[in-house]
Amino acid sequence: MSAARVHEKTLTGKSLMDLGRHVARQGIVVYLLLFLLFHWIVDYERLEIKTLNRATPLSFEYLTKTAEAHESFDKKKLKEFFLYFKTVTHYRPDMADAVGMLGFCYYHLGDSQKAMEAYQKAIDLNPSFFWFHYNLGVIYFQKGRYEEAIKVLRRALKTDPLKTVEFILSSRIYLPLISKDKEKWAEAVTGQIEKTYQKCYGMLVLGYYYLGKPADLINVANYAVARRFADLEMFYYYMGLSAYQLKEYEKALYFLKECVRVNPVNAEAFRYLGLSLKSLGNQEVGDKMIKKAEILHDDQGSPVSFEKKIELGMF
Repeated sequence: MSAARVHEKTLTGKSLMDLGRHVARQGIVVYLLLFLLFHWIVDYERLEIKTLNRATPLSFEYLTKTAEAHESFDKKKLKEFFLYFKTVTHYRPDMADAVGMLGFCYYHLGDSQKAMEAYQKAIDLNPSFFWFHYNLGVIYFQKGRYEEAIKVLRRALKTDPLKTVEFILSSRIYLPLISKDKEKWAEAVTGQIEKTYQKCYGMLVLGYYYLGKPADLINVANYAVARRFADLEMFYYYMGLSAYQLKEYEKALYFLKECVRVNPVNAEAFRYLGLSLKSLGNQEVGDKMIKKAEILHDDQGSPVSFEKKIELGMF
């Protein structure tokens, strides 16, 4: 065998030995990295559990009772729940329910911008949950951002109430906030969702009114009236007002008469009833309606605005 060939084999054998040592060293390094990663994950999870346990309020009664009573929150007391949901979202940023509750707390602590950001993130995580859309729509509405409010509220109306209830019942975040009698609670909350769906239509009507879109307003309000939703007086009133603005005085008369039939002391409805009659040439009766409106306004004052009834829902 030639010297060249012996030298080639020797080099090849040496290379294999070096490669083996290198792989062994790399294997030890990988093993150490995996070992450290495993223990870091375990330690992180232990820290997470300990931190969440410390942050969890002893009771959620104040949060639920205050929301159910439609009362203002004590910001100092609410801060405890805020910190809890903040902690949960730190460790579990993909939990839509926790993100939504964080938005609820931000809103009642006075930070509506953070609340909107939280609700939008919650929608991105779970677009089929009614309350995320509704609450974001309420905040937009209260800020006078009616185009955005209408867009979000229309999406809220497309959600399935059953999926909303199922999500609540399967949530570890909502579980401490609901009644122990799940079946009874589910029945009650389904009714609450139905009522709130109807409020969406009220906000849509007002949104179109403020945007100066009477034709869109009438379409939405007609749908609500046909289904005998709550707040019929409001729907009839704004349909009458919109028809008057469109100079469709016969329609305005019909809607406004229906409005005062529901509420015989609605001063503004009587005023526009009078103006519609006068526009149709019935000056005498029109003047009487306007005079009646003035008397009612002096006696009754202004009715409670629908807008004051609009508020966020916890879920």
